[in-house]
Amino acid sequence: MRKAMKKILAVAVAVTLALSLTMLGASAAAEPKGISVQLNGQALTFTDVSPFAENGRTYVPFRALFEALGASVDYDADTMTVTAVRGDTTVSFVIGQSEVTVKTGDTTETITIDAPAIARNNRTLVPVRFAAQAFGCNVGWDQDDQTVIVDDVDTILAANTAAYTVMDKYLAFSKQFNAVPHAVSGSMTIDMKLLSEELENGGITVTINGSMEGLLDQTGGELSITATSNLLEALSQSGDLQNVDTETLALLSLLNNVQADFIVNLETGMMYIRSETINQMLGLAEGSWLSFNFDDLSQEVQAESGVQVPLTSLMNLSASAESFQEYLSAILKAIPLTDKDNTAVTVLALYNAMYSDQAFVKTGDSYVSALKQSMEGMDMTVTTTFNLTGDTFTGYSVAMSMEQEGTLSMSMTAAMDATGKVTLDMTMSVPDSLEMTMNGTLQYSATTQTPAEAPAEGTVVPFESLSTT
Repeated sequence: MRKAMKKILAVAVAVTLALSLTMLGASAAAEPKGISVQLNGQALTFTDVSPFAENGRTYVPFRALFEALGASVDYDADTMTVTAVRGDTTVSFVIGQSEVTVKTGDTTETITIDAPAIARNNRTLVPVRFAAQAFGCNVGWDQDDQTVIVDDVDTILAANTAAYTVMDKYLAFSKQFNAVPHAVSGSMTIDMKLLSEELENGGITVTINGSMEGLLDQTGGELSITATSNLLEALSQSGDLQNVDTETLALLSLLNNVQADFIVNLETGMMYIRSETINQMLGLAEGSWLSFNFDDLSQEVQAESGVQVPLTSLMNLSASAESFQEYLSAILKAIPLTDKDNTAVTVLALYNAMYSDQAFVKTGDSYVSALKQSMEGMDMTVTTTFNLTGDTFTGYSVAMSMEQEGTLSMSMTAAMDATGKVTLDMTMSVPDSLEMTMNGTLQYSATTQTPAEAPAEGTVVPFESLSTT
């Protein structure tokens, strides 16, 4: 189920990332059966020495790995120096020493690694991570399958025969909404019925009404969001507040009416949030802003997965990419490699099945792509429709549904037209637990105003400082 859910999430992420160009149950782990190394979705075979772990690093024969990466290899026995060349990149190091020289074009860099190459049983072995990253590859680790994952995205894309002319038209369409400043305003209504046999009428119905307004451009955004609900009233009518303590009641009162301000600065990689609800919950002074550094979040992901996810760069790219191929390359290079079955190869196949020219069927003035998948009882359908008049992009819609008998039923449709109007409609049902509908609209309007780059007033509290107080 874990791997199936990862694939389902991958589809959802593919949809979200592609459309973001316009806007900002576990299975048991398998017993280890020895360490494997996978390159671009294919297992590597080592005939003389099998991969092994030492001091937290996986070692493999240097020649087999470098040649699998497409490099020519030379070894100087007198100086015990290994040299590997691929394209305009040359990597050289001395066995047993921690310094590695990497020359790319006219640029030479000397780096220090914590696990030098070693000689064992007349074989020279290198840490997989260092060797692959020296040639620009991404490296990760699948704990369940005891597999080192290596993705050479440039090589993968060089072999990719898919074209993306339709997506390039979509990219051009999206740029009109982020190349210049736009004011945005919108509203949303969520109706939820929380089902329980222990409550009168079989549950409680909660309605949340929200509104949003702000400014967006290619450098970031400034948004104000307000949400009100009838949560306390619904709980009171159900009699469910009788045994609620004072502290919980105060928290519920705060959640009954929430207002929050957001500032996102893509140039500095910072996000700021101000909400008196959050400030009261955290004991912060009135008017305080919480700050988040996207690069710090990237480092946390890297610490967990071993892969750097450049969040700021990806968000900037969504507004600046000149082609879908460029955007796709960045997405593939940012994949956290923690599952050998979810790599750049599999994600590229998913994107091609949804967004390549081969995936779209022209129907009148529309291009339609339909993806259907079934994984461990979960059926999913994603239909993407792009509307064009001649070569001019006039709007899109994405319809997504997920169905698992007895567990979940969900459908969602998002659309945008040439005037900058966005609509979102969603229904979800979890038997005996939840029934929900959500409807919203958002309108883009050109403006000369630009979003704030940082809070103009109020105390700024770094989010990471909260864990130390």
